[in-house]
Amino acid sequence: MKFLLLLAILLLASYSFLRCEEDYVALSNKNQAKTAREIQSRFGVHACGSGGGAINAIRLETLDFQTIAPLRFTIDQARTLIVALTEIYKENINNNRELRPYLIEYPFPAKRVEVAIFVYDSPFLQPTKDITTISLHNGIIYYKSHSGERAVPNTILKTEPYQTAYELVKDKIAKQDIPLLYKKPLPIPKEHWWQQLFGGVGNAVGALTESKYTGTKEERKVSWVLDAYGNQVAKRYGMKFHREGNFLDFDDPNENDVEYGLTFFSPHKLTLQEGRVFAAGLVADFFKKVNTDPGIRKYWLEYKREYNKKHSWKKYTAAEPVIQQLALKVGFWDANVERPQHPYLADIRFHNATFFYYEADPKTQALKLVYQEPYADALRFREEKAVKKEGKTL
Repeated sequence: MKFLLLLAILLLASYSFLRCEEDYVALSNKNQAKTAREIQSRFGVHACGSGGGAINAIRLETLDFQTIAPLRFTIDQARTLIVALTEIYKENINNNRELRPYLIEYPFPAKRVEVAIFVYDSPFLQPTKDITTISLHNGIIYYKSHSGERAVPNTILKTEPYQTAYELVKDKIAKQDIPLLYKKPLPIPKEHWWQQLFGGVGNAVGALTESKYTGTKEERKVSWVLDAYGNQVAKRYGMKFHREGNFLDFDDPNENDVEYGLTFFSPHKLTLQEGRVFAAGLVADFFKKVNTDPGIRKYWLEYKREYNKKHSWKKYTAAEPVIQQLALKVGFWDANVERPQHPYLADIRFHNATFFYYEADPKTQALKLVYQEPYADALRFREEKAVKKEGKTL
């Protein structure tokens, strides 16, 4: 009996530990649920779904709502409502200091937020001939209607850029002149109980799994090798290691080239000159690890290289890995999860064999590129500076 109890405790502890590996996903889920409750209580809409993208970073956040409208929506009313909801969502994302370092872009912009409002005019959730869907996707707002027939697709009544819509209604929102459908959300009819069961909020931004890394067995094995390496590097330099993986945006032209990526968070303050020396050393060591580790070498030669040969979008198929296949990121955050200000760096990124150094805008905290240099130039600069204390904590 004692053995079984001990085994249960160990299994529970292991499961909890593995789930904590994806803590940024849990933070996003929690923030979504908080936002949904706030919007429900203020605007009389029901949260009916959530989602997003969280591969190696929070890339996309989505929330869906539905309402039974007592009146027909005008374009202006629909515009005001969706902009008001989106601004609350954006504000909650950007003000969440725990979540902030994991955002692929901070401040998190409207183009990375998706909001949809489905409008019905009866307790049975049947669509109308007027505006039945208001949605924000990829920075564009869509106003749609539906004929009421299932086989007939939605008709787009109007589209407009989010920023254009925001400029038109920002004064109304500031005055709280927002169409309130109901003081409290209406209950979903019993016929649609399944929406309450499966359409919950805060559970779809990449649901927590029992493994930090996904993919084939070979891919997971290499990810864990580099995960251990990343934690060693982080400990050496007083940083926090996030994870192995490609942090580049999916529309980046070099995104397909990256085979190995590392992301770190640092509490230290580095000037541009200090950052150049530091980053060159990090990437040189990372490149050495990729070229000399037996497991990574085997993975490349026997598995990934052969995969690349079969797919035209993969450039690199040589026996030796090349520097263009590496990506590395160091985000700098202080104790209040704010980015350091000039003359200190806010972010260092390496991809496409090039270093990019950023400072933070003093007003918005958005990243501003201040310098970039090829890998070879960075190595020469580091050698010129003749760093003597390789192991010191920066």
